[in-house]
Amino acid sequence: MARANGAGAQMLLEAHGGGVPASFAALEALPGVGHKTASVVLAVAFRLATFPVDTHIHRRAPRPYPDATP
Repeated sequence: MARANGAGAQMLLEAHGGGVPASFAALEALPGVGHKTASVVLAVAFRLATFPVDTHIHRRAPRPYPDATP
C-alpha cells in the first residue's frame, strides 16, 4: 500500500503536474486506484455523476433478504 501511494504520488507529479486527473482512465492508471476509488474521487472532487459501489455489491445484490416482502 505504501509503495502504491508513493508511486501514485510520483505519477501525479510527473504526469499531471501535481493535480488530480478528472477522468476514470487517468485515475485508474494510478497505482492502487481502482474503479470504486476513481468513482469516489470524481463524485466528490469534481461533482460528476458516478456510481461508486463496493465490489461486493455484485455478489450480495441478488441475495433475497428475510424481511423482504414479495
